[in-house]
Amino acid sequence: MRQEFVIWGTLDGVNEYVDACRSHHMSGARMKRANQEVVQWAIKAAGLRPMRCPVAVHITWVEGLRPGRSRFVPRDRDNIAFARKYILDALREQGIIRDDSWDDVLDAGNSYMLNRNDPKIKVVIEEV
Repeated sequence: MRQEFVIWGTLDGVNEYVDACRSHHMSGARMKRANQEVVQWAIKAAGLRPMRCPVAVHITWVEGLRPGRSRFVPRDRDNIAFARKYILDALREQGIIRDDSWDDVLDAGNSYMLNRNDPKIKVVIEEV
């Protein structure tokens, strides 16, 4: 089985997460929860069904203009890809995958694109 869904906009990266953790001991946890909820709504909207593990997960990150910025300066790829944590945890929490361990999730890679006006994250999950 192959399923996919789209998260419109962007998720917080590692730099934002580290800044939140440094500002208050609970800020990082709140940020993670907020990002996971965004992913969970995208999963629900796509109507995903539970899958047999292992699964391969490929994510296409389409980086756009960040809110509050007038200049288009894309984030570093490693900063963006940190959000994979939110995505896998949300898939597990929604019961789409059993676990996000090495045995259950294979990394099918990441792709990166730029689109100033249409940032999004496309997630493809495929049973292997």
